[in-house]
Amino acid sequence: MQKGYCAECAAKRPAAAYDRQRGSAAKRGYGYRWQQYSKARLRRHPLCVGYPLGMHGERVVMATQTDHIIAVRGPGDPLFWATDNHQSLCDTCHSSKTAIEDGGFRGK
Repeated sequence: MQKGYCAECAAKRPAAAYDRQRGSAAKRGYGYRWQQYSKARLRRHPLCVGYPLGMHGERVVMATQTDHIIAVRGPGDPLFWATDNHQSLCDTCHSSKTAIEDGGFRGK
């Protein structure tokens, strides 16, 4: 059973096949090494840069995620570990960026 769904509803979700196809976070490169890197980076860059820039106006918002500025295809992509391709985002900005880039949540 997927979190928040009974077995029958989980199987009917349009995103269910996409979720199975893309693999686990660890298989996509977001395992222990990435988690440790992201935590350390967020300590050095703790504020959300806002996406699009200025989304928070005058408010200061703490970042919760290290985001790839230019999307990557996995840990073998040269941009995956390129530090100049990382930015700090809050959950809201990261979700908005994902929706815009993918044409909607899980819209690929």
